[in-house]
Amino acid sequence: MPAPELLSTVTQPNLDVFRLTIDLETAMTAGWWQKPQGRAWLQERVPMRRAAQPDDIAQAVAVLASESGDYITGTSLTVDGGLTAYSA
Repeated sequence: MPAPELLSTVTQPNLDVFRLTIDLETAMTAGWWQKPQGRAWLQERVPMRRAAQPDDIAQAVAVLASESGDYITGTSLTVDGGLTAYSA
């Protein structure tokens, strides 16, 4: 019996709720990034020195959904500007 074709890939824009609302700049969080403490948080913790934009997440998903990502399977892709690697 041939093996079924199975593709499983997960994109993680920081899964815990606190980080998701802080790392991802949206209309809801934009005010935070305009404050000095918001900018300082980025400079201290995120190697890319900026908040993630919705397009950053969308571009990662687009690669995984396209032919360019057809050999990426069974893994998680963390899109966080280096926050996870920096804080490890």
